[in-house]
Amino acid sequence: MDFEGVKVFASAFFNVAIGQLLQDIQSDTLNEKLIIENLSPHGETVLSQVIDNAKPYYSDPAHRQAVDSVMEEYAASF
Repeated sequence: MDFEGVKVFASAFFNVAIGQLLQDIQSDTLNEKLIIENLSPHGETVLSQVIDNAKPYYSDPAHRQAVDSVMEEYAASF
């Protein structure tokens, strides 16, 4: 993925584009296969946070259930 010229980064994009990959593959495999180019330091920070959050979400069913429950409650509050 080449981010040349990209100046704004949203965690929602990285969640869908990259974070969900951790549902099916290990993070080491993702690191080997995924090539990221021209990502700014801010983009690297956002991507790193997304990956750090996705690892326990997809590897621990109890964690996933807890996060989903909180998000459902939050969404219902609107």
